[in-house]
Amino acid sequence: MANILLSKHGDTNIKTVGVNWATNFIRARTRFSRPYNNQRAKYEDPQIIKEWFDRVQITIMQHGIALEDIYNFVDETGYAMGLVATAKVVTRAEMIGQPFIVQPGIREWVTSIECINSTRWGLPPCLSSKGRSIWKDGIKMRACQRTGGLED
Repeated sequence: MANILLSKHGDTNIKTVGVNWATNFIRARTRFSRPYNNQRAKYEDPQIIKEWFDRVQITIMQHGIALEDIYNFVDETGYAMGLVATAKVVTRAEMIGQPFIVQPGIREWVTSIECINSTRWGLPPCLSSKGRSIWKDGIKMRACQRTGGLED
């Protein structure tokens, strides 16, 4: 396709594109836009972030909290199994708009719940899918119920 476009351009001595043309074209010409939450964008102000960390530091000092007692609990991430992600696509020049990627139609969500403290020690992640939960590395379920929810 690239060679056809090149030949129709007409004002060049080059008759064919190079071996690495497609790779170089994609690297130089691709742009992806991703949805971004309005509230999240609003709170990326460095001053707001600094004020929050200052308040956290004051609280740690006031209450004598040890570093190993500070946890990022619970960090939950969802994975859409069977969902096709953003891809780079090269199409004909006549194509208008963005190309479509056909989804397989089967979706399953898997949730990973993780907990780590400020000294980098963490519990093994809890994985939850279709109403079942397991702890990685064969550790008995402690915080996850069989229904997939968290115990209080």
